[in-house]
Amino acid sequence: MLSKFAAKGRSGSGATIRAAVQIFEERTSGALDTVLAEAAKLIEHRGKAWTAAMAGIGDALQQHLSRAREVVSGPIRVGNRGGSPDDAASQATDGLISDARERLTERLADFRDGWTAPVPKHWKDRHPFWYAVGLLVIGAIIGAIAKTAI
Repeated sequence: MLSKFAAKGRSGSGATIRAAVQIFEERTSGALDTVLAEAAKLIEHRGKAWTAAMAGIGDALQQHLSRAREVVSGPIRVGNRGGSPDDAASQATDGLISDARERLTERLADFRDGWTAPVPKHWKDRHPFWYAVGLLVIGAIIGAIAKTAI
């Protein structure tokens, strides 16, 4: 990215910072999607294990996002042309990172709450043996009641 922007003469502009934050968000989003898909495969229902897994993923995401400025520090330094951390470009960078953090956190919350997560398996699909045994017992009870009623 830096070489492309340098070739165009735009390496010292805000476009470099925006592109760096956008790449950071895209890569983080891809990794988050992969982790969430694997969690959904491993955890077949929305109980304690789901809650614990989503909390752990949320903690890891927040730790990663807290290091966003450090991760994109090279392009930020180039785009800011060595400006101070208090100047407008640095404040705009913090705003871009904050917006990316908000979108990624919202994406995790939507998945955790089931809006974008795959539908969990029903109890009968997770425990087919016990489901069959339950149906047999219920059938036997109904049969016994019907036999005594006749």
